[in-house]
Amino acid sequence: MGEHTGKFVIHSRKRTAILHLLVGLFSLLVGIPAAVEGVYSPNFMFGVLCSVLAVVCLYRSISLSVWKCTVEGEHITYRSLFRRGAITFSDIKSVVPKNWRNRGRYGGVSDSFVGIDLHSETRKLFHIHGSKVGFRAFVASLEERGIPGAEQLPKGIQWR
Repeated sequence: MGEHTGKFVIHSRKRTAILHLLVGLFSLLVGIPAAVEGVYSPNFMFGVLCSVLAVVCLYRSISLSVWKCTVEGEHITYRSLFRRGAITFSDIKSVVPKNWRNRGRYGGVSDSFVGIDLHSETRKLFHIHGSKVGFRAFVASLEERGIPGAEQLPKGIQWR
């Protein structure tokens, strides 16, 4: 085995979670007073939209700060806001790249790589976004163990 067989943690960047938190709090401070003015106020819809943005950003901040995946030898433990689990590398039967389909300005369509889905024989285990700290080490661990699909992941992407 190679260098990625020890213990390492895959997690979100703290500054991303803090940024979402700050945007959410600012949107809440702007949105609630405007929405409380009443339905007949010209600022009502602006307040509602700011409040919705605040809820989305605060949820995202909380979920980013909670999400974590720990790899220790052959064992992988992960947690998200609503799920928690433990698997081993032998449970992972395939790795599928997750792409985001982009519609270009002039009608062109392109796919951009965003992360990987890990699958067992019967179901999807979980998703790891490519922007997570430790993602590159995890992909290297998958390749070292010869898990199908890991070798087909895009090359040359500057993962963090």
